[in-house]
Amino acid sequence: IDGELEVTIVDDDGFTNDFVSSYTIIYSATNSVGTTLEVERSISVAKGVNVQNGTFTYGKAYWTFDKPGGSGTINYKNGVANINVTSAGSEAWSIQLYQMGIAFEANKTYELSFDAKSESGRSLSAGFENVGANYAMMVPGYQAITLNAGEDFVKYSIYCTPNQAVSNVKAVLYVGRNLDVDLKASRDNPIDLVIDNVSVKEVQ
Repeated sequence: IDGELEVTIVDDDGFTNDFVSSYTIIYSATNSVGTTLEVERSISVAKGVNVQNGTFTYGKAYWTFDKPGGSGTINYKNGVANINVTSAGSEAWSIQLYQMGIAFEANKTYELSFDAKSESGRSLSAGFENVGANYAMMVPGYQAITLNAGEDFVKYSIYCTPNQAVSNVKAVLYVGRNLDVDLKASRDNPIDLVIDNVSVKEVQ
């Protein structure tokens, strides 16, 4: 009887698009004679192509730091991931920072990008693994990247175009031994690495 009414949210169920979950939102409107109607709407936040918490605002949430062949520590402060490597191991995969559960479609190109820097100077590489195929690398080899000592953040990118759909992709930064510079890591002389703004997106 009043035309368009003002609609308010009386319960947002703690909605946030930062976390994968289902939410029930309750909307309410009241007309000029005092009749109120509430309507529920279900909203699901799903994990798409992108990684979760790529700015590390939520600390280690969604990320795994693994050391299958090396040693080091990680801490999250001021929205970045700080990695100190005390033994780079013998392979790039000896130390990893990764996130799984990303879905890729066939014949589309995806970009893994991130910002990185190092005060001491070191190297790293990045790529994708197919979890369902025994963690097979989807980008052949390790594309080693050298970080110049003391240089500010630089953005780096790795690309992948799978020829078939992959339902569980692991996006991973390999911070073990990529180049000989990483061999100088020791307990008394840890090699530093700072990571920020990790993103996976479809680019073609």
